[in-house]
Amino acid sequence: MQNEQSVTRLPSKLALIARLLVAAYLIYTVISLGDVWNRYSGGELMLYMGAMALFAIGAIVMSAFSIYDLIRGRYIGGKLDATKEHIEDDLEVKGIEENQVIDATMKEIDTEDVGK
Repeated sequence: MQNEQSVTRLPSKLALIARLLVAAYLIYTVISLGDVWNRYSGGELMLYMGAMALFAIGAIVMSAFSIYDLIRGRYIGGKLDATKEHIEDDLEVKGIEENQVIDATMKEIDTEDVGK
């Protein structure tokens, strides 16, 4: 059997920020539903209170994990991105600088455009 490394897929920094925005919108929704005690009673009030609790708990959990990942650098290109280290190590072993990789990639793109 092959030794397979566990691959963890990291979110992008933009995705973490989007999660924070969604959490902020959920908190806004909870606050805007704050006057349900005056409007509703009985079963409808219980439904709204349940939705408010669910939204609040979801927002707290989502924002806590997103803030934690942003602080620790657990996103693509962050401090805990192992793929970034592997790429840099491979380039160092081969004696290739990042500029050479970018130049080679740009030449490939240019030759593809010429052939069309």
